[in-house]
Amino acid sequence: MVVLLLVSFFFFIVLHFTLVNLIFGGELAQPDFPKFLLSFIFIIISASAAYVVKNAINDTSEIDIHSTVLFILYVIIFNAMISLTKIDFFNTMLEKPTFLFQEPSHFALVCAPLLIYFSFSNIRSPLRLILLLIFGLWGVYIQNFTMILAVVLAYVISAKHLLPAFVIFCLFAILVYIFIESDFFVYYRERLDLSSDTNNLSALVLMQGWDNAFLTLHQSPIGAGFQQYGISTIYGNISNKIFEMLNIYINQFDGGATAPKIIGEFGFFGILIVMLYLVGWVRVFIAVRRERFNIDKKTLLFSGFYLASFLEFFIRGAGYFTPGMFFLIVSVLYFITNKVVRKEISYETSH
Repeated sequence: MVVLLLVSFFFFIVLHFTLVNLIFGGELAQPDFPKFLLSFIFIIISASAAYVVKNAINDTSEIDIHSTVLFILYVIIFNAMISLTKIDFFNTMLEKPTFLFQEPSHFALVCAPLLIYFSFSNIRSPLRLILLLIFGLWGVYIQNFTMILAVVLAYVISAKHLLPAFVIFCLFAILVYIFIESDFFVYYRERLDLSSDTNNLSALVLMQGWDNAFLTLHQSPIGAGFQQYGISTIYGNISNKIFEMLNIYINQFDGGATAPKIIGEFGFFGILIVMLYLVGWVRVFIAVRRERFNIDKKTLLFSGFYLASFLEFFIRGAGYFTPGMFFLIVSVLYFITNKVVRKEISYETSH
């Protein structure tokens, strides 16, 4: 069944790209066929590799899984400590060097599933709050909104009771609102300003993604085609503002986040894909909350991958070929396979 789904998905990408150029070819800019072809080959390789990784994790003992994830956490903590020095070890010339990662947001996206995993693994232990506090303070010190949201996401998802967690979050939001005019909160005030008047590049990049996606949707209801975001998609006023500020276009190919990229490339089909993803997210959230005190390590790990991908979909994405998107595919394949297995077992026992 998994193979059939993957083949159907690949066929849809090719058919959709063909339809876009046959029906709306005159409405959009010339597509980049070599990029489409190379990306199509790579998505086949990535999906195949995801299936192999899913099987490898599924065949691994829970003790080995936990030990491996724990080792990765130690590496992540070490990276966080080194990055506090703000030393540019690899001469990247970036404003916020993050040692092994290009920027803090990429680091935060890798941390997110680990924070969710260990928040549930230590749900009855104070280590949960200590871990979240460490990474939360790191995000505040480095001034990275994505990391702060990753911590909030892990805290809310793993909270013993959702209502107290929501109340705490509201109190924190009120405090931020009260002191938002202080110099300390300048970064967050600018980052949260999603108006067209803002000059914050992070906010502009996120708004640019959605603006260009829906402008393209208006021009072509079925989108611009796989990996054609920034090539055949329409550029709006926000893109022009960024160009006026920097004299170059930035993040024009990744959409700033994955959801607008999907919508810009697949149109109404993209909206359905995003809605399907959100339905899956809610189902995984409910399932992991219901079984949070006795959930097995494998399901917890795959759930963490899926739930953490919310940040890439709506806050900060870098396209389809990222570690987060790869492990999202791995988790989807795991849940699909396990559903099939359960049905098969149920069928066999009933006969």
